[in-house]
Amino acid sequence: MPPRIPGAHALNVEVDYHRVVFVEGYAFQIGRASGEGCNCLIDTVKQLLEVDVPSELVRTDLQREFREGDNKVTRSNFLDFEVHLSAIVRSLDKHARAKDRSRQRLDPNSMQFTCIDLVYIGQGASVGNPSDQHFYIARENANHFVPMSNRWET
Repeated sequence: MPPRIPGAHALNVEVDYHRVVFVEGYAFQIGRASGEGCNCLIDTVKQLLEVDVPSELVRTDLQREFREGDNKVTRSNFLDFEVHLSAIVRSLDKHARAKDRSRQRLDPNSMQFTCIDLVYIGQGASVGNPSDQHFYIARENANHFVPMSNRWET
Protein backbone atom coordinates (compact mmCIF):
# COMPACT_ATOMS: atom_id res chain seq x y z
CA MET A 1 0.00 0.00 0.00
CA PRO A 2 1.42 3.46 -0.90
CA PRO A 3 2.23 5.97 1.84
CA ARG A 4 -0.60 8.32 2.75
CA ILE A 5 -0.54 12.09 2.63
CA PRO A 6 -0.79 13.36 6.24
CA GLY A 7 -4.41 14.34 6.89
CA ALA A 8 -5.51 12.67 3.65
CA HIS A 9 -8.95 11.30 3.02
CA ALA A 10 -10.13 8.91 0.31
CA LEU A 11 -11.40 10.35 -2.96
CA ASN A 12 -12.86 8.64 -6.01
CA VAL A 13 -10.27 9.63 -8.66
CA GLU A 14 -9.66 8.37 -12.22
CA VAL A 15 -6.79 9.53 -14.49
CA ASP A 16 -6.96 9.29 -18.30
CA TYR A 17 -3.34 10.50 -18.91
CA HIS A 18 -4.41 13.26 -21.28
CA ARG A 19 -4.02 15.70 -18.41
CA VAL A 20 -7.68 15.26 -17.52
CA VAL A 21 -8.64 13.87 -14.13
CA PHE A 22 -12.11 12.87 -12.95
CA VAL A 23 -12.78 13.69 -9.30
CA GLU A 24 -16.10 12.62 -7.83
CA GLY A 25 -17.57 12.52 -11.36
CA TYR A 26 -16.28 15.93 -12.47
CA ALA A 27 -13.62 16.33 -15.17
CA PHE A 28 -10.67 18.62 -14.50
CA GLN A 29 -7.95 19.78 -16.86
CA ILE A 30 -4.52 19.54 -15.23
CA GLY A 31 -2.64 22.80 -15.67
CA ARG A 32 1.00 23.74 -15.37
CA ALA A 33 2.96 25.67 -12.76
CA SER A 34 6.48 26.98 -12.57
CA GLY A 35 8.74 24.99 -10.30
CA GLU A 36 11.34 27.75 -10.19
CA GLY A 37 12.54 28.29 -6.62
CA CYS A 38 10.20 25.52 -5.41
CA ASN A 39 7.34 28.01 -5.76
CA CYS A 40 4.92 25.74 -7.64
CA LEU A 41 2.31 25.89 -4.86
CA ILE A 42 2.48 29.70 -4.87
CA ASP A 43 2.25 29.81 -8.68
CA THR A 44 -0.68 27.38 -8.63
CA VAL A 45 -2.66 29.42 -6.11
CA LYS A 46 -1.89 32.64 -8.03
CA GLN A 47 -3.36 31.09 -11.17
CA LEU A 48 -6.45 29.76 -9.42
CA LEU A 49 -7.17 33.09 -7.71
CA GLU A 50 -6.17 35.13 -10.79
CA VAL A 51 -3.66 37.24 -8.86
CA ASP A 52 -0.57 38.85 -10.40
CA VAL A 53 1.92 39.05 -7.51
CA PRO A 54 5.60 38.04 -7.75
CA SER A 55 6.13 34.66 -6.11
CA GLU A 56 9.26 36.00 -4.43
CA LEU A 57 7.17 38.45 -2.37
CA VAL A 58 4.94 35.63 -1.17
CA ARG A 59 7.90 33.40 -0.30
CA THR A 60 9.47 36.25 1.69
CA ASP A 61 6.24 36.58 3.69
CA LEU A 62 6.26 32.82 4.29
CA GLN A 63 9.88 32.97 5.45
CA ARG A 64 8.88 35.59 8.02
CA GLU A 65 5.88 33.60 9.23
CA PHE A 66 7.54 30.16 9.25
CA ARG A 67 11.01 30.92 10.64
CA GLU A 68 11.75 27.68 12.44
CA GLY A 69 10.61 24.15 13.16
CA ASP A 70 9.42 21.41 10.84
CA ASN A 71 7.46 23.89 8.69
CA LYS A 72 10.29 26.40 8.28
CA VAL A 73 10.32 28.13 4.89
CA THR A 74 13.67 28.93 3.30
CA ARG A 75 14.54 30.61 0.00
CA SER A 76 13.99 27.39 -1.94
CA ASN A 77 12.49 24.51 0.04
CA PHE A 78 9.32 22.62 -0.80
CA LEU A 79 6.09 24.06 0.56
CA ASP A 80 3.42 21.95 2.25
CA PHE A 81 -0.15 22.16 0.95
CA GLU A 82 -1.88 21.80 4.33
CA VAL A 83 0.58 23.92 6.33
CA HIS A 84 1.37 26.81 3.99
CA LEU A 85 -1.72 27.28 1.80
CA SER A 86 -3.68 29.71 4.01
CA ALA A 87 -0.58 31.86 4.52
CA ILE A 88 -0.06 31.95 0.74
CA VAL A 89 -3.62 33.23 0.23
CA ARG A 90 -3.18 35.88 2.96
CA SER A 91 0.08 37.05 1.38
CA LEU A 92 -1.44 37.20 -2.10
CA ASP A 93 -4.33 39.23 -0.68
CA LYS A 94 -1.96 41.67 1.04
CA HIS A 95 0.14 42.31 -2.07
CA ALA A 96 -2.77 42.36 -4.54
CA ARG A 97 -4.72 44.84 -2.40
CA ALA A 98 -1.63 47.02 -2.01
CA LYS A 99 -1.67 47.38 -5.82
CA ASP A 100 -5.46 47.75 -6.08
CA ARG A 101 -7.42 48.76 -2.96
CA SER A 102 -10.73 48.13 -4.73
CA ARG A 103 -9.85 44.47 -5.29
CA GLN A 104 -12.09 42.00 -3.49
CA ARG A 105 -10.46 40.56 -0.37
CA LEU A 106 -9.04 37.03 -0.58
CA ASP A 107 -9.98 35.30 2.64
CA PRO A 108 -8.64 31.74 3.05
CA ASN A 109 -11.41 31.08 5.60
CA SER A 110 -14.09 31.64 2.93
CA MET A 111 -12.49 29.25 0.42
CA GLN A 112 -11.79 25.57 0.15
CA PHE A 113 -8.83 24.01 -1.63
CA THR A 114 -8.67 20.31 -2.40
CA CYS A 115 -5.41 18.70 -3.44
CA ILE A 116 -5.45 15.34 -5.17
CA ASP A 117 -2.38 13.18 -5.53
CA LEU A 118 -1.62 11.97 -9.05
CA VAL A 119 0.93 9.42 -7.87
CA TYR A 120 -1.11 7.84 -5.07
CA ILE A 121 -4.46 7.81 -6.87
CA GLY A 122 -7.44 8.20 -4.58
CA GLN A 123 -5.64 10.22 -1.94
CA GLY A 124 -6.19 13.89 -1.29
CA ALA A 125 -6.54 16.56 1.34
CA SER A 126 -8.60 19.71 1.79
CA VAL A 127 -7.81 23.05 3.41
CA GLY A 128 -10.34 25.72 4.30
CA ASN A 129 -14.07 25.74 4.74
CA PRO A 130 -16.73 24.44 2.35
CA SER A 131 -17.91 27.35 0.24
CA ASP A 132 -18.85 28.41 -3.27
CA GLN A 133 -15.15 29.15 -3.80
CA HIS A 134 -13.74 25.64 -4.14
CA PHE A 135 -10.44 25.23 -5.95
CA TYR A 136 -8.66 22.03 -6.98
CA ILE A 137 -4.94 21.42 -7.06
CA ALA A 138 -3.07 18.33 -8.25
CA ARG A 139 0.20 17.07 -6.82
CA GLU A 140 2.40 15.43 -9.45
CA ASN A 141 5.50 13.33 -8.79
CA ALA A 142 4.92 13.61 -5.02
CA ASN A 143 6.32 17.17 -4.86
CA HIS A 144 5.00 19.43 -7.66
CA PHE A 145 1.68 21.27 -7.42
CA VAL A 146 -0.37 22.33 -10.46
CA PRO A 147 -3.79 23.97 -10.86
CA MET A 148 -6.85 22.06 -11.98
CA SER A 149 -9.72 23.68 -13.87
CA ASN A 150 -13.21 22.19 -14.03
CA ARG A 151 -14.21 21.42 -17.59
CA TRP A 152 -17.50 19.57 -17.57
CA GLU A 153 -19.68 17.27 -15.51
CA THR A 154 -19.74 13.56 -16.40
